[in-house]
Amino acid sequence: MTRTANGATLIDEAFLETDDSGRQLAKIQETVPVPAPDAQDEMLRYTRSIKLARGAALLHITVRDPATKRASSLAIPIAK
Repeated sequence: MTRTANGATLIDEAFLETDDSGRQLAKIQETVPVPAPDAQDEMLRYTRSIKLARGAALLHITVRDPATKRASSLAIPIAK
């Protein structure tokens, strides 16, 4: 992740919730500042809470470094 001049890290994050048929129920998309780790080789950790939409079966999470355009994503099944 790329540090800003004030020592923080900016990340683009997107949370997409879909139902069993793949239909989009909710989407949150933001750029947020996160405190940068002390060392370059340390993991970046932050916590985010979101309210799940009724009927959501899958949560898709995408995180991107806006400076380098590198992205990572995962999909998490939501237990009923």
